[in-house]
Amino acid sequence: MEEELKPRAEEYGLRLERATALWRAFERCHAQDAEMLIRAAFDQLGAGTPRPTIRRVMVEAKEWVEEATPYELKAYASVCAEAMTPELRAKFIFYLNQRFGPSFSASAGNGNPIENPIASDL
Repeated sequence: MEEELKPRAEEYGLRLERATALWRAFERCHAQDAEMLIRAAFDQLGAGTPRPTIRRVMVEAKEWVEEATPYELKAYASVCAEAMTPELRAKFIFYLNQRFGPSFSASAGNGNPIENPIASDL
C-alpha cells in the first residue's frame, strides 16, 4: 500500500514546489505584469468562449465542457438560463429534474427561493 502512495506523494511534492516557486515569482512582479500573466494563464487553461458551431450543437457543447473551468461552467450556465424565455427555462428545468432529480428545483430545499443559485458564488 505504501509503495502505491509513494509516486503520488512525490507528484504532490513536486506540484507544491512548482506552485510555490510560481507564487513567489508573481509576488516579485509588478502588479500589472502579474495580472497580465495570470489572465493569460487562465485563458490558456480554460476553454475560453464556446467555438462557433460547425457540427451538431450538443457535440460542440460536450467538447467545450471537457475543457471548461468550473468558473466558466457556472458563468455560462447562469447566463444561458437567464437568457431563456420563461417557457424554455421551464422545459429546461423539467429536463434537469428528470435527468438528475429534484435537486435542480428553484428552492434550496428549505422552501426559500434562491435568486440565482448558479451565479451566487461567481
